[in-house]
Amino acid sequence: MTNSIVIESAFSTILNQVIHIFRTKFPIELHSLYVYGSVAQGTAIVGTSDLDLCVVFHYQVDDLEMKISDIQSYIMSVSPMFSKIDIDIGFLDDVLDPKNQKRWGAWIKFFCHFIDGEDLSIHFKDIQIDRSVIQAINQGYDQDIQSYFSALEIHDQTLQERINLKKSLIKRMIRLVPLSWSEIETWPLNLNETLAQAMQNDPEHKVMFQYLLEELENPNDVNTTSLDRLREIYAWIYIHLK
Repeated sequence: MTNSIVIESAFSTILNQVIHIFRTKFPIELHSLYVYGSVAQGTAIVGTSDLDLCVVFHYQVDDLEMKISDIQSYIMSVSPMFSKIDIDIGFLDDVLDPKNQKRWGAWIKFFCHFIDGEDLSIHFKDIQIDRSVIQAINQGYDQDIQSYFSALEIHDQTLQERINLKKSLIKRMIRLVPLSWSEIETWPLNLNETLAQAMQNDPEHKVMFQYLLEELENPNDVNTTSLDRLREIYAWIYIHLK
């Protein structure tokens, strides 16, 4: 479970700053704050890895998208530690709604590391990972993935913005991969585990999964060839979903 991991000291200072920023910006609205991805897993690389945050609010917040964008820009401006910052947003009623336990409950319990507020994982002690949980977490995947492809076709972003979009696209695709497997003994809890397990389960397509890993770790080339390759891989994943 990701919550058992201790954050590396190299990232502790910036996470304390992140906590301060959110507490200051949302003194009443903020419920809890979590980190996930490579920082939570203890595998982040300074200057290369993303900062992935999950933020739960007590209720809807006016102009939230603009405020979150301002926070992302500010953190990037004061710290060179991350290549980009992704922030997932949830609201307390939705997170605790029994209908959303397989999506929000499993996400917070297994994939997120609590860093501030009230730890909601205590509400999800009975949840276990299975195919239905992974399906719930991947809800809306096709719309998300197609929107990334569409955005990358417009060519009106800076190179860094395109690299960030491409990396988000690749992450979204990798999270789908376990749903292409017929049998799973242990569900992977991060992107690297997913690709390692995919290469072991399906050695015939090892080159394809290795390509995703290389692009995830070094997505510097955003061109038609690479996007066409990603479209081919997504088409393969899509038709193999169980």
